[in-house]
Amino acid sequence: MMKLMKIKRGGFTLIELLVVIAIISLLSSIVLASLTTARNKAKDAAIKEDLVGVRTSAALYYSDNGGSYGIYTLFGNEKTCPFLAGSGAVFYESNVFSTIQHVASLNGGSVGRCGSNNVSYAIGIPLATQDDAQTEFFCIDSAEQAKISSPAVVNDLIDINAGLFRCNPVFFVN
Repeated sequence: MMKLMKIKRGGFTLIELLVVIAIISLLSSIVLASLTTARNKAKDAAIKEDLVGVRTSAALYYSDNGGSYGIYTLFGNEKTCPFLAGSGAVFYESNVFSTIQHVASLNGGSVGRCGSNNVSYAIGIPLATQDDAQTEFFCIDSAEQAKISSPAVVNDLIDINAGLFRCNPVFFVN
């Protein structure tokens, strides 16, 4: 008499494979979310570093132009930073202008707010990372402030007080 031999196959069941695929998908989505956050934080660091570097160019512009930053206002207040080349204000100086364009490419295209008169200037650029519903800006000015701010209204980012453009201290978050 011949015995019937039972053939045992090795392998995984469909349920086991689906569970493994689900776990891998979950882990990969967590990693991708972390990478996006890390990328945005790197962009923010680049924006801050670039804007802090603007101070040197602005100081050279001021020195080369008879102690003036030039006039760049809208009815005496700040306005959108220049996105087209021009002349007559510190924001059109080649290094400053190219920095504004570069940081706009990092934060998704927003050139931010700028204002200058003969004796002061201020620049506020939106950051790439947004932690809450309000847009956070990195603001620098001729008084050597460099702060993150969350203005209630974008037009409140830069304060014009006593004829000086300054980052508005009301909205500083650090």
